[in-house]
Amino acid sequence: MMRVLVADDDPLVCHAVCALVRAFGYEVLIAEDGLQAWEVIQRENIALLITDWHMPGLDGPSLIRRIRAARLPHYISCLLLTVRDQRTDRIHGLDAGADDYLVKPVDPDELRARLAVASRIFNLEQDLREANTRLQELANEFQYQADHDPLTGLLNRQGLVSHANLELNRSARTGQMLAIALLDIDHFKQVNDRYGHIIGDQALIHVTSLLRGALRSYDRVGRWGGEEFLVLLPGTSVEASCCIAERMREQIAAQPLVLPNHQQIGLQMSIGVANTSAELPDLDALVAAADHALYAAKHSGRNRVVCYAHLSPT
Repeated sequence: MMRVLVADDDPLVCHAVCALVRAFGYEVLIAEDGLQAWEVIQRENIALLITDWHMPGLDGPSLIRRIRAARLPHYISCLLLTVRDQRTDRIHGLDAGADDYLVKPVDPDELRARLAVASRIFNLEQDLREANTRLQELANEFQYQADHDPLTGLLNRQGLVSHANLELNRSARTGQMLAIALLDIDHFKQVNDRYGHIIGDQALIHVTSLLRGALRSYDRVGRWGGEEFLVLLPGTSVEASCCIAERMREQIAAQPLVLPNHQQIGLQMSIGVANTSAELPDLDALVAAADHALYAAKHSGRNRVVCYAHLSPT
C-alpha cells in the first residue's frame, strides 16, 4: 500500500487531510513540521508527501528541495498545500521540486485525483524495481552458465582463466606463490568404452565431489576439459602444493565409484603441479609447466604427482 506523509503544523487542517487520504484507501503518517517530516522520510518508505507551505523550522519548499537533493532510494511525489493561488507562487513551488500543489481548503476530488497520479508513479517504480531485479538475476544466471561446466557445476576453462588471472594479480601484489595443479583421470577412455558415457559422466561428478572435499575453502577447482581438472592453490609453496596434490590423488584412488548394482569402478589420477616463479610469471607459462609435469607423471607410470620444480632441467 502506498504510504502518504502529511506535514502540517495546523492540527485541524492536518486532521482533515489525513481523514480524506485514509478514506481513499492509503496509509497515512503525520509530521507536525518540516524537520519532523524530514526525519520520517529518512527512516520510512514514503511514496507521497503532502506538505504545508509555511511551517516552523523547515518550510514546505525547503523540505522539498532537501528531498530532491538527497540520494533517496526511491522517488517521493510532493504536493504543496497552501492558501496561495497566485501564478508566481505556483511557479516558486514547482521550481522547488514540487510535483503539484493543492489550495486550502482542500477539494476532495482534487486530492483524490492527485493521489491517483502519485499511486501510478509509485506502482510504476515498483514494477521497474522488480524488472531490474529480474534482469540482474538473469544476468547473474547467464554469467554463471558462461563460467561453469553444466555437468559438474565446476568452473569451466573460461571461469578458471578469469579466476587464475585474479589470483596471479594478487600473487604479484603480495609476493605469495600461486600454485596450479593439472589433473587427468587415468585411462578414462576405458571407463567410457566399457560402461558407457552415462557412467563416465557419473565418474566425473564423483571425482568432482572428492576434489572439493580435499581442498581448502579458498582453493578453486574447475573442469579444464574432458577428463582434465585444474586446481588453483593461492599462497601455496612448492612443498605444500605437492602435499595437497598428493592428498587429492589419494582421495580419488581410495574411493571408487559405486554403481547402483554395487559394482565398483576404481579411478586414479595423474597430477602435474607448477608454482609461480621468475620463469613462470603468467598463466600460459604456469599451465605449460603443469602440463609438462603431468606428462612426466603419465610417462612414469600414472597415478602419481609430479612437481615441475622437482623435474631435472632438460
